[in-house]
Amino acid sequence: MAEMAEAEKLTSEIMDNPCRVLPAQERFISGLAGSRYVPVMPWRKSGIIVLRDTKPDEPEEWLQLSPTSDEGAKPGEEEPSPPAPFEFIE
Repeated sequence: MAEMAEAEKLTSEIMDNPCRVLPAQERFISGLAGSRYVPVMPWRKSGIIVLRDTKPDEPEEWLQLSPTSDEGAKPGEEEPSPPAPFEFIE
């Protein structure tokens, strides 16, 4: 019962994987104010979203993620390198 009361008080939530948003939820999705990366097309709220770096002169911070599953991976196989940075031109 206390969990339900706490859930009703929430005004926002940060999602780990915003690509798993239902179409009915898209109108409630927004970016974080002051974010370094912002969508090139701000009206897109889900799916594939291309981001623009608003602070390209500052060093980037990368998180090291560990794989959750090695399904389909071959022993000793390394992940491919990320693509080179590019500038999106409309």
